[in-house]
Amino acid sequence: MIYVLQKKEPRSTYEIKYSLLTNDDISKDDLIKFLIFNNFDKFSRKFNFKFAPSAVRGTTFTFNDNTTVNVLESIKKNSNLYLTEKEVAQGIVFPQDFVNKKTKETLKNLVEIGDGIFVLSKAELKSLNLTTDERKLIKPYFTTKELEGYYANPKNKFWIIYTGSEFKNPKSMLPYPSLKKHLDKFKDVITSDNKPYGLHRTRVEAFFKGEKIIVQRKCPNRPSFTYTNFNCYVSATFYIIKTKRLNQKYLVGLLNSKMIAFWLRHKGKMQGDNFQLDKAPLLSIPIFKPNESISKRLENIVNQILTLKSQGKDTTALEQQIDNMVYKLYELTYDEVKVIDPAFALTEREYENIKIE
Repeated sequence: MIYVLQKKEPRSTYEIKYSLLTNDDISKDDLIKFLIFNNFDKFSRKFNFKFAPSAVRGTTFTFNDNTTVNVLESIKKNSNLYLTEKEVAQGIVFPQDFVNKKTKETLKNLVEIGDGIFVLSKAELKSLNLTTDERKLIKPYFTTKELEGYYANPKNKFWIIYTGSEFKNPKSMLPYPSLKKHLDKFKDVITSDNKPYGLHRTRVEAFFKGEKIIVQRKCPNRPSFTYTNFNCYVSATFYIIKTKRLNQKYLVGLLNSKMIAFWLRHKGKMQGDNFQLDKAPLLSIPIFKPNESISKRLENIVNQILTLKSQGKDTTALEQQIDNMVYKLYELTYDEVKVIDPAFALTEREYENIKIE
């Protein structure tokens, strides 16, 4: 980022010329063309950006063209709810899930790369011959292999030894001899704050139980929000949303919509084309809480999507229905919808005739 600043009396708004190089693989001549603002080309985006310092003081901001800004303002204006800190939590933090190359170098021939430390495969779990009390510390563990947009495969392939700060005391593992023997193999490489037997950060366990939405923290191309209604323990690769203020199925439909993807692309955190859905971007999403009738209608569509995805079937048409409902809920005009989705297939009249009640 290159800024040119001048010391003078500040104005309430500024019109900034913004140039973004969209292709790094260009020649020197192309680069010279890029540096000339009025010279438009196929390897950059150039637009005027209206900047109001008072509106962004103390916060992060993104550079968007004025058309995009107007659409984002419409989305924000028509929202009526934001998630709170207590409704969003990061997944479990543990430095050692499986044996990696560095771990093996330390432990030498005692282990193999891929062996489970705090995370165990079904075969590894079976081999430990755990007692009934020991099995109470074992929880179902899910990864991106089971969690996709909307749908979660309930058949987990891994299990986690879910031990908190109370296991920082070495004697705490004495009632669990098989687990103690397993973890003792890795005592020289476990770096958790709660070593030798506790996970680094277990988080509030209620977030992993029952109905919730799992959010993939780094998503290529489009955000991914997954509905689950079973116990589902995940790593810090994910965030979890759990709220009683909204129907969770309605919320997962809203969050997976093209409109919310548009918001997060322009107001959230991006790494190239990858969305980075940390807590701050999630808390900043402008949510619309509808009446019960609308919430139920969207929930019914989500139920159909979940059923079809569990069968490996296409849900594109149903997801488009949700997109259309979301546009209407936020009272977006046809022109604003076309900014969000340039390939929007409906005519203006067809869009105007959509009823959401």
